[in-house]
Amino acid sequence: MQEPFEIKGKRIGEGRPLICIPVTEAGEEQIAEKVCRLTEHKAQMIEWRVDCFAGAAEPERVRAVLERIRPLVQETVMLFTFRTRKQGGNGQLPEKQILHLNEIAAKSGCIDLIDLEFFEAARPEREIRRFQRMGVRVIASHHDFQGTPDDRILRMLLDQMRQGGADVAKLAVMPQRADDVLRL
Repeated sequence: MQEPFEIKGKRIGEGRPLICIPVTEAGEEQIAEKVCRLTEHKAQMIEWRVDCFAGAAEPERVRAVLERIRPLVQETVMLFTFRTRKQGGNGQLPEKQILHLNEIAAKSGCIDLIDLEFFEAARPEREIRRFQRMGVRVIASHHDFQGTPDDRILRMLLDQMRQGGADVAKLAVMPQRADDVLRL
């Protein structure tokens, strides 16, 4: 089991779960407006799904959005996610480019957590440590849209992510039967 930790006064890993609201807008203005509305309504946690951003392939545009929203999220936990199509997202960039965007996010002073597609990264343990040294926590994620693997495989995937140094290990699966849900 992973150790609980605190970000901006909110406990993660024990007690009541936080509700995380995604921001999936394509334009800078819409992203900033949505983040502003969410913080005004005291959202506990916001996930910027940068793979939905029209400027995701341009690091300077990503940096500009982070700078713009940073003053808005001083009290809100911020998660930065680039989800590839293979893992159910909208983006398709080379791994090196995604890691560069994650680095920009980690250095921005805006982001508290980065979602890293653990089994898509060439050296996930190294990247996790690197982002943690930059002061952000890492969610290692894996998505299976074909079904819900056997319990042994679920445990193995979670153990690998945990042993890789992730602060949070996340699996998203596609239940096919009621039993799949109960096993989860």
